[in-house]
Amino acid sequence: MAQVDSSLAMSMVAALVYTSTNGTTWVDVSGYANSVEQGEISRASGAVYTFDGDKAIIKAGKLAPLDLKFTFVYTEDTGGPFTILLALAQAAGGGATYLRWLPKSGGKVYTTDAGIITKLSLPGGKADDANPVVFSMTLQTPYVTQS
Repeated sequence: MAQVDSSLAMSMVAALVYTSTNGTTWVDVSGYANSVEQGEISRASGAVYTFDGDKAIIKAGKLAPLDLKFTFVYTEDTGGPFTILLALAQAAGGGATYLRWLPKSGGKVYTTDAGIITKLSLPGGKADDANPVVFSMTLQTPYVTQS
């Protein structure tokens, strides 16, 4: 197969990121979002061998939940993602959280099913670091759809 044409390759420099608590109403947090780490789809499998033959009998199992990590610029405004995600992370039983991202405007949309925030980093840093403060969160979700 020939090398992909560079006009088809894309970067995440103009990605869009949204969050939701109901999967219907979306809040654009692209201006705060810094990174979306690659999620990995994983499926359980099982294998058994018999006395006759040299190969295993393999069967597919269920899909494992996905752990998706997002990093945002930390701010203290009431409508910013840290305030929203902190409340969801601390909600009794974990508040339903949905995330959606597009690697480029007008491109494919990746949307999570309702998930729970399993990790949320608190703001921190060093005295000699001039970079803006960031925080990250990990969302565990049953699946992601592409549309």
